[in-house]
Amino acid sequence: MLKAIAQGETDTQTLAELAKGRLRRKLQELKQALFGQLRSHHRFLISNHLTHLDFLEEQMAVFDAQISEHIRAQTTSGQLEVPNALLSTESTEQNLSQLENLPQSWEQALVLLDTIPGVGRQTAELLLAEIGMDMSRFKSAAHLAKWAKLCPGNHESAPSALLWSNWSGQPLVTKWFNSSSSRCREM
Repeated sequence: MLKAIAQGETDTQTLAELAKGRLRRKLQELKQALFGQLRSHHRFLISNHLTHLDFLEEQMAVFDAQISEHIRAQTTSGQLEVPNALLSTESTEQNLSQLENLPQSWEQALVLLDTIPGVGRQTAELLLAEIGMDMSRFKSAAHLAKWAKLCPGNHESAPSALLWSNWSGQPLVTKWFNSSSSRCREM
């Protein structure tokens, strides 16, 4: 629709027919919204914004290819072999801790992260880039959550309850988790 506007289309009926998805149910309102005066400088601005969006999409594809190449380079060849003793039905705490300490390849870590509801491949890549593969720097899962700024506090004093946030942490990781949890709620 924006491309048609940038190319000079002014007929509201023609423009409204270009609507997709849920917007198709609101054609009458869309026709009213499209009625107005567009001057040449408006078309110029729309055209430039669309060109910039195309450029950004190309850059995202370049970055995605670079990230995928880096992950391939970091991934060890062959499958991770888990000793049979660790896979016994009688799981002891020692077996579990040994299993947790087995080295993972970047690709295997991505596959595991991708199994979390709401976390897709791109979010998994971003998490690995920020957090890395070495979890030994975090004392516990709670420590990782605090580092990622995912541990808000709750301070109660008399009849009022005040929410406060732990301001230390990684805002990008928090943003990705919040985005993923939003997608998860929509499922």
